[in-house]
Amino acid sequence: AHKGRQMREFKVNGMTRGHCEAAVQRALQSLPGVRAVNAVDRVRGIAVIEGVADDVSVTAAIKAEGYEASAI
Repeated sequence: AHKGRQMREFKVNGMTRGHCEAAVQRALQSLPGVRAVNAVDRVRGIAVIEGVADDVSVTAAIKAEGYEASAI
């Protein structure tokens, strides 16, 4: 696997509507090192990204939108 295309999954708690998913997706897309946001799913409570952004940056961006987050 190419390092620049690393896929990672994060647990996200507190998303209740489509607006929540959109807010998390926008926050993640704006992060340096995120090549793609492959999924944000409020029902499963996950976000899946592709890229080289570190877990701390990703969880901080999600938390800044008002949701709890942790790397899976």
